[in-house]
Amino acid sequence: MNLLALLAAAAIATTPVPLIFDTDMGNDVDDVLALGLIHALQSRGECRLLAVTIAEDHPLAAAFANAVNTFYGRGDIPIGIVSGGVTPDLGRFLKLATERDGDSLRYPRDLDGTNDTPEAWRLLRRVLAAQPDGSVVIAQVGFSNNLTSVLYPVRPDRDYFGLSEPGRITMEEHGRIRFEPAPDGRHRYLTMSREQSLRVVEAFVAWCSQPPCRGPLDPEAPAHAAP
Repeated sequence: MNLLALLAAAAIATTPVPLIFDTDMGNDVDDVLALGLIHALQSRGECRLLAVTIAEDHPLAAAFANAVNTFYGRGDIPIGIVSGGVTPDLGRFLKLATERDGDSLRYPRDLDGTNDTPEAWRLLRRVLAAQPDGSVVIAQVGFSNNLTSVLYPVRPDRDYFGLSEPGRITMEEHGRIRFEPAPDGRHRYLTMSREQSLRVVEAFVAWCSQPPCRGPLDPEAPAHAAP
């Protein structure tokens, strides 16, 4: 997937940014790191994760995401799944959701699979309908864009990234994206200098490795083994 839903964030957030995380979690570790980054920022009071929608069409994908949320003390965050998707494979990480130590799950979770998980489009409609128009950021991630798509909407004023000139993004044949500069264009893409790159890497390392904490938004968050 490509990152297409970023620049709807408010310029400077004075309250936690309402965030929906859309992911194909299961094949690579970067999606898990991105979700961990979201939880770290929520513990700092900078965002509020409303829901997770999953494009990985495997029964364990929702269970795995729920295990990550539970580890951070937020196992009640709703999760939606796709049906009839193009990526039904188990992947390298989803099987961790079934690991056990004796009779107990190694990574506690509340979801078992598809039977207790709504379809993603239904969850999106319900969550968005409950929020003011234009207030929610959807971080739609894939490949190396995962962590970037989380950091920029929550901290747009920290100079982690630059912005291109205005323009228009169009989808060409075979799914390629084309950007054409235009003074009245609504679209931009992120840019990055070497100095900004070093700062972003430093931030990613700090936040993605931050353990669960009893922050102001989750005073009762329990600690669990990390998946």
